[in-house]
Amino acid sequence: MACKKEKKDGPVLKACPEVSSNLSIPAAILGEWRLKHEGNDGLSVDGVSLISSCQWTINGTENGGVGNTYAVKNSNESILLRWENNQLYQFEIDLGWTGSTEKGIVMGDSLPKVQTAYPHMSLIGFYTNIYGDTTNLTTVWMNFNPTTKKLEQIILTAR
Repeated sequence: MACKKEKKDGPVLKACPEVSSNLSIPAAILGEWRLKHEGNDGLSVDGVSLISSCQWTINGTENGGVGNTYAVKNSNESILLRWENNQLYQFEIDLGWTGSTEKGIVMGDSLPKVQTAYPHMSLIGFYTNIYGDTTNLTTVWMNFNPTTKKLEQIILTAR
């Protein structure tokens, strides 16, 4: 599905983030959406409404406004996009996401496989979190099931 996005030189189509959208961790891009490059925290982001055009919903009380973040999630709640201070600053990717990272990592991958793909990341806690500073602009957390040690969540945050 595509969302209509107006630009100064005319309208362009921007694809809605889908459960199969791929994630580039170093570039901080999910599908066609890039951290710190997507509009403000209003209901229409640069002319793209994730709610009306993409059938996303507001996440709980994160409905924007002064002192509050604005966050929307897709229908199966596997992708959450969060805005703060008029910039898209976080992707939260959960179980149900069927895309992959730029290194081929998918939900359910083992801790050793993720460590091999991202050797610069550090283990935090009881082998349930991997933390990596991908650039001086983004931080990534990969959270694993404490019993199975399988990947369950990726959170990419702009700083």
